[in-house]
Amino acid sequence: MCDVKVKMSYRNIHRALLLALLLFSSGHLWGQPQWLVADRPGFATGTHAVTPGNVYLELGYQYSFKNNNVSFSELPLVNLRFGLVQNWEVFVEWEGWGVNHKANAYTSDIALPTLGSKYRLLTADEYNITLLGLLQAGDDEGKVITDPALAILWDYEMGDQFELFGMGQAGWQVEPSMAEWVVVMGVGMEINTKTETFAEYYTVILPEVSQVMHGTELGLMYKLNPDIQVDVYAGIGLSEYAEHYTGLGIARRF
Repeated sequence: MCDVKVKMSYRNIHRALLLALLLFSSGHLWGQPQWLVADRPGFATGTHAVTPGNVYLELGYQYSFKNNNVSFSELPLVNLRFGLVQNWEVFVEWEGWGVNHKANAYTSDIALPTLGSKYRLLTADEYNITLLGLLQAGDDEGKVITDPALAILWDYEMGDQFELFGMGQAGWQVEPSMAEWVVVMGVGMEINTKTETFAEYYTVILPEVSQVMHGTELGLMYKLNPDIQVDVYAGIGLSEYAEHYTGLGIARRF
């Protein structure tokens, strides 16, 4: 009789461990989306905040160029995102190495990181609104400076296939001292469960120097599985100061 009780006890322990493993494998916490929701690619940032207990690693390469044959590359374009509590994430962005491609010579520099945070203000079946804060580090003749920015991100579902999204951002450049305004509008389309595409239009305004940059970007994302996404994208500069560019990347949820 004692042996039977011991066997039943072990069986209950095994069942509990199996249940815990199934819960962990299906999502670290309840409420985790079935598929990862990456911020890349795109000029705008997505409204999704990483589920608590998860980490997103997003990497990419971008090649930019202008009509006057000036071109440069950026990699690895890191975005490391951490879910802290429900609806709140922090992230660290790092462009990495920037290489200017010039005739008979190459020059390169290393970017400083950007620290950011997202908090989902409103979530609903058809729309989401998220607050974004940024502190972008820069180098001014050997002195580290920090440019702050604050943005509102939003999206709106139009049926099962299409989505409108956008961003409004106000920032401040410390050196030289000037404001920076960014406005983005776009539309996304779900081709199937694993494949999505988008098109967006952006405007960057520097009022102190009367400089306005316009451009558009198109991208395609494909999910290899619920935790891995690959992407390709391209942008066209529509004003004097905006570059053309193309790139590719990958995002992984841990």
